[in-house]
Amino acid sequence: MICIYVATNQIEADLIRLELEAAGIPATIKAGPTPMGSGPYPEVWVPAAMEPQAMEIVAELEAGDADSTGTSEELTP
Repeated sequence: MICIYVATNQIEADLIRLELEAAGIPATIKAGPTPMGSGPYPEVWVPAAMEPQAMEIVAELEAGDADSTGTSEELTP
């Protein structure tokens, strides 16, 4: 197992885990839930062999967040 994402809260970790599992990637949340700033933060772990696919999904989710705030458009020339 390998940690692919450290969330700021339990809800964020749960959303990432659900997206990964929907794509057929088993995911586990370790640590948390704890209030922001008190650590340890929830971590999303996947089998090491599935890390590349999992990282791609996480990157797509993060890009989607940027699109919803307009950040990606602001950074794109």
